Amino acid sequence: MEKIFLNKKILLTRSLKESKEFKKLLLKANFPGEVIIFPLLEIQYLEPKLELENYDVLIATSLHALKKYKNLLTNSNLNVFSVGKRTKDFLEKQGVNKLFNYKKVSDLLLSLEKFLEAKRLQIIYLRGNNVSLDIKNYLKKLGHEIDEKIVYKQRMKKASREVEKIINDKNLTAVALFSEKSVEFLIKNCSNIPLDKTFFCFSKKIEKKVKYLISEHTKCVTISSPIIENMAETIATKFPKMVN
Repeated sequence: MEKIFLNKKILLTRSLKESKEFKKLLLKANFPGEVIIFPLLEIQYLEPKLELENYDVLIATSLHALKKYKNLLTNSNLNVFSVGKRTKDFLEKQGVNKLFNYKKVSDLLLSLEKFLEAKRLQIIYLRGNNVSLDIKNYLKKLGHEIDEKIVYKQRMKKASREVEKIINDKNLTAVALFSEKSVEFLIKNCSNIPLDKTFFCFSKKIEKKVKYLISEHTKCVTISSPIIENMAETIATKFPKMVN
């Protein structure tokens, strides 16, 4: 039987809805501690006007990039390249006919590269203001021109003393980070971030930001590939070893 650490906690920092969904993944993976949800960022949708009928290929690596364009995507014949289960479920619900979905951005790019070989197609990439990989530049180096639209942005929530209380809770063992902006929020709103916390990072860029802004001695666990399910499994596996 799994040991339960009821007094040991992890902080989830994504939006409320995303954190609730991630909590379900943690529980499914038999996470043994207490989950605290405190969103550090909020999403602002920019909703630029799009004429998707002028394109052959659409790229989206985030559900947020698509949320405000349901009507344009309904029964669409666009070749849509996307990442993540939530994005896939959303697109299938809209009736997208030509959907290519992957777990990782790297897998998407490999498939897209083959798909675009010897073709002259009109491509649009919908994204947020912060991305871990410059897809437009990557494809440009391969000889493909694409239109890029920033359709949402992440912004820090208003300053709050509550987050400093949470981060200094002696029973808070770990923090899950999915964005570099979240690290910036912690620095801005916490006068002290104890070095006894472990930061689970969704990417190497986030880990670098933690080491640079907080301390080079900060304990970090970074997943090998940025897949939400992998993050949950890693946390559930590593957490008991940290609190024993």
